[in-house]
Amino acid sequence: MLTKVAREILPKDIPLPNATQQIGNLGGLLCGLIQEDYGLISRSIHDVIAEPRRQKLIPEFYKAKRAALAAGALGFSISGAGPSVFALCEGEEIARRVGDAISAVFSSVPLTNQIHVSRRKNQRLVRRVVSFDSTTPATSSAERSDLALIASR
Repeated sequence: MLTKVAREILPKDIPLPNATQQIGNLGGLLCGLIQEDYGLISRSIHDVIAEPRRQKLIPEFYKAKRAALAAGALGFSISGAGPSVFALCEGEEIARRVGDAISAVFSSVPLTNQIHVSRRKNQRLVRRVVSFDSTTPATSSAERSDLALIASR
């Protein structure tokens, strides 16, 4: 998916209530990450501007989001212009469970996906990446995008 296409589907004007909510959500998310307040992270990871429009560019996006949340993710959304997606999770075990759930959804489409685990320098966060290309079936060797799940130990 081209960034240009993902940008073109966004509204040119954003209603003040939506902008206010989005800015509040971002502030809450940043504070939650800094303070390791998982409740605040979960309440704040809601995109009211890009996600409702860009989700249609990612096959089974809302099914993957429901699977991630059901598996224990604090939140799930689109990363950048997409088709990358991410979930924030508390703990590596939950991150692995969420990654498996999301991977199962995208595999059923089928979308090629792959999971990697890496650690942040301070070892407090675990990142889990599932790569996929939303435009080609699982048998394709096309370039892939990343799905990142970040979990705190």
